[in-house]
Amino acid sequence: MKYRIVALVVASSVALSIGLATLSIVCIAAVLILSESPPSPLFKPSKQSLVGEYRLPTQSVEYFKAEGYDILPHSLVLRGDGTFEMIDVPFLWGPLNRSDPPMTANGTWTIDKDFTSRWSVLLSFDSTGPGSDQGVWSILYIRGFLPPYSVYVWKQEFVLFEFVK
Repeated sequence: MKYRIVALVVASSVALSIGLATLSIVCIAAVLILSESPPSPLFKPSKQSLVGEYRLPTQSVEYFKAEGYDILPHSLVLRGDGTFEMIDVPFLWGPLNRSDPPMTANGTWTIDKDFTSRWSVLLSFDSTGPGSDQGVWSILYIRGFLPPYSVYVWKQEFVLFEFVK
């Protein structure tokens, strides 16, 4: 009986030690993930969680206007059938240039990880206006640990333009 109690105490101590070590690892991982800026989903988002109409928020529109850009009413629509449409979205996929016209385009979208392992919306353009090439693609990063998500484009380190529903 005495050995059974000792064995039970030893087993409980080992289990508690393993549990505390696991909890420590989970806490450290959570701190690293939570300190990431901007936050990225922990798991692959569902297509339905991203479907909707997005626009640049007021602070982004004000930034563009302060920089001398004309910002038209615009939208980015991600549809449930895997297609998208952009209407008069400022051109954000390259150096900012006041002479670049706003982008009107359509194509298809999917959810996948990019080269940095961040969940992203991959846009494959069918058209981006007269004289443009088909098959061009771009990335919108997904922001948020859980829905509702927003999507954004990095312009340079610590500068991003977010689209919100």
